[in-house]
Amino acid sequence: PNDVRPSSYLRYRYPRGDLFPWFDFDDPSKVAALPYHDCQNMIFRTAPISNYNLSLSGGTDKVQYFLNGGYLSQQGIIKESGLNRYTLSAKVNVNITSKLKFGLSINPSCSINQDVNSNGHWASNGIILAALSAVPMAPIYASDGVTYSSQTALAGPYNWPGVTNPIANITEMHNKNTFTNLFTSAYLEYRIFNS
Repeated sequence: PNDVRPSSYLRYRYPRGDLFPWFDFDDPSKVAALPYHDCQNMIFRTAPISNYNLSLSGGTDKVQYFLNGGYLSQQGIIKESGLNRYTLSAKVNVNITSKLKFGLSINPSCSINQDVNSNGHWASNGIILAALSAVPMAPIYASDGVTYSSQTALAGPYNWPGVTNPIANITEMHNKNTFTNLFTSAYLEYRIFNS
């Protein structure tokens, strides 16, 4: 009701269509026509995991070998997050003589991790809290349909927090980390006694 509104020199407590014609809580038809954006549904997804391995082994009395290659693809439950990992394992054992053996193992791996800022306050672009705090009728895109909007246009006049756009927080932040590891080992064994 109009009698609970603050004086004209104070900020408005709720929208009444004077700044945004579509945003008028006094008009029931406009309230019924307000857009609804489920930000949680827009940021979360089902996250499948794929894991593939291929092994090869063989040899003779003198040389034995083992080779294994692997690929892991894991999408994150927040869109634009995930992990891809490539692994290789190669081992060889050689009987040089009846008393002397040699072995070598090489294990390289590469992980590509696409991170998103899932934790933290929305003011520091924390995606989950921004999705939980976002006003559901606030537009996701600006009027051009391409640029992301924020709730700052609604924040000032209505004394609401200017929650960051969770969809923009996902798509405009690119935090890709690549990690490469190489583990190797070798041994040389000489048998002194026959037993």
